[in-house]
Amino acid sequence: MPVQYALSGAAIVKVRAAGGAWAALAETQKVETQTRPERRLLFAQGSGTPATYTPPAGWSLLDFTQHPSLEVSAILGTDTEARLLRFDSRGTLLREQAFADPAVRHDAYMDDPIYVRDPDAMLPYVTRDAARLASLGEEAVLALRTGKDAVVAYRFGYGPAGFTQRWRTLVEPGVQLGLSAIIGGGFDPFQSLSNPAHVRLDVSATGRIAIAVQSDRSNLIDGHARHFHETLPAGMAYGLFVTELDAAGTRLGTRVVPMAVRPEVHGVRWVGDTVAVTGRQRTSTPADHAGWDAYVALLEPGQAPRVQLVDVDRCDIVFDLLPLADGRMLAAGTTGYTQNPGGASISETSQPLLAVLDANGAVQQRLPFTAGARQNQVRSLAAWNGGWLAGGLVNGPGTHSGDGDPALIFADGYVREGKL
Repeated sequence: MPVQYALSGAAIVKVRAAGGAWAALAETQKVETQTRPERRLLFAQGSGTPATYTPPAGWSLLDFTQHPSLEVSAILGTDTEARLLRFDSRGTLLREQAFADPAVRHDAYMDDPIYVRDPDAMLPYVTRDAARLASLGEEAVLALRTGKDAVVAYRFGYGPAGFTQRWRTLVEPGVQLGLSAIIGGGFDPFQSLSNPAHVRLDVSATGRIAIAVQSDRSNLIDGHARHFHETLPAGMAYGLFVTELDAAGTRLGTRVVPMAVRPEVHGVRWVGDTVAVTGRQRTSTPADHAGWDAYVALLEPGQAPRVQLVDVDRCDIVFDLLPLADGRMLAAGTTGYTQNPGGASISETSQPLLAVLDANGAVQQRLPFTAGARQNQVRSLAAWNGGWLAGGLVNGPGTHSGDGDPALIFADGYVREGKL
């Protein structure tokens, strides 16, 4: 039977699959106070009922990755601490291990240290949701932002003794990071206000590692240039910073994608030997509250970066890409929403976006996808049985959905199987 899983009361924000097993990250939508995500991990065999792992009180489940053995590694965090977990394919917890790195205190910080609240913290003050995992065979690669707002990558082996750190690499130095707060509304549908703190990570089939961040609301442009002694494009206002490492943790360099307008980065994927970064950017401020377009930034070897806008209906966002066998890409996102041109308020209504892009990132075909009420988001894609699994949400809230009644801040999730 095809996978058609529905989850009441929680969104699916990530799905990974292989060998007839899939795992997914389920997130309870809630009134935004501090960014401490409330997530649990689902484990399923085909169309069977998933098993569930819920983190202990006080901890947030931040991310997971699936390995070729179908085992799963995951990371938990508090405001300052981190733990690594390992599960079998059916959700049995095999290992839980504290992870602390004394070296984070000594990473470069390129601004006044008065802005550093806790130099030993494994996660930044502004959000816990700043760590991502990817598999490198049975080993795990982790990228996170620390309490000094530096971005650091690690590789962990795994065996009978648990996780063993093989290397650490500084990806970006610490810089002052400022986030906006919600004013006059209680929910942030795309986690846009904490996006400057997020890190995005993917590992290629050959073991190359790509880590993407953006420069908005930070001093990253100046801090990166001074720390790495690199010359960045003159007059650069905003941009994407995509750092590549080899499997041994050697920094191969940072590719910079200059942007004249404010970007958000929501995903990074290897498409062959090309790195593709996805998200949205404000391209205009029209009176009809449109003006945010999705983008796909393509970083090909030996070529200047190319940015392709994806403009389907009013405002758009692309959360994830899935490479197709013929060189095209499947894009997952949201379209048809609106946003206050002078603020961050996002409409309660939107439509799911699932589209085939050509090798340049341009839309070739929008695929039919069953929508629900209110916010609709296709958040994540995974290859599955010659097609894909799509994870996302229906009936989600907009920024102001819970202004009069916080109980209206909720969403329903799904994992759906599809094919071209």
